[in-house]
Amino acid sequence: MELIENQWHSGATTFSSAVSSSGDLSSVIDRVLIIAYRKKKKESQRRFWARFGVTQSRGSRFESGAEIPPPVSILLGLYFNKTISDGDLGRAERVLRRAEGPMAFSPGQ
Repeated sequence: MELIENQWHSGATTFSSAVSSSGDLSSVIDRVLIIAYRKKKKESQRRFWARFGVTQSRGSRFESGAEIPPPVSILLGLYFNKTISDGDLGRAERVLRRAEGPMAFSPGQ
């Protein structure tokens, strides 16, 4: 796993400069490294992509070459640079779920 993370870091150290110069976040994210990392951790697509708020089927399309939207690309970059962790992503998801409760549509409104 360290080899994969080191490969990611060697490419990701210039993450912000690559994004600034190219303007294309999806080109910065190396799909081959994502797949290798996920398989090295022995995670299913469903489990891996869920931490980024992505369904298994959409994650599969990303791994097959579909363009990854900027918010997901940013999260992937932060995750692989170890700026955010699984715990951070889990806490953010719980906060968002709590926030959805009061904003739900009520009958009669």
